[in-house]
Amino acid sequence: MTDESSEPVEYAPVDTLLGLLERGRGAGWLWVKEDREAGAGAEAVLDCLRRETRYDRQCDARNDYHALLVRELALPIDLLRQQLDGADEDDHDRAREILAALALTGSVEAREVLRPVCAERAVVAGRAGHSRRAVARALVGRSRRGRDGPARRGRARLPE
Repeated sequence: MTDESSEPVEYAPVDTLLGLLERGRGAGWLWVKEDREAGAGAEAVLDCLRRETRYDRQCDARNDYHALLVRELALPIDLLRQQLDGADEDDHDRAREILAALALTGSVEAREVLRPVCAERAVVAGRAGHSRRAVARALVGRSRRGRDGPARRGRARLPE
């Protein structure tokens, strides 16, 4: 990572499953999907969930990627639950974002784990005078434009 307070990420070699997953490569997802029965991918995915593997948190988002891997391997979300309840704020935020991505894909378990966190954040945001929409965006960690911005919906216009 490039934060001043943290050390740079040291990746496993790029030709290994762990190295591909740490880098957020699609080849890692394909490897996991093909070798699902072997179970080799489960420990590598859990290792990526245990620590920050993004080089720069401002431009590298892996929440959906990790959520897809957790769902594909049917991994238990106990590790994410522990990080959510832990003292490390970065782990908490990363776990919340991955759980939110899982919940958006239909995971009832992830939704139930997030329910108390969402309620707490709604109270805090409500006290600060934010609108309901702002509170809802804050709960799932999405910006105002997010994924559903005008270009995504096909509303972007080219200049004439």
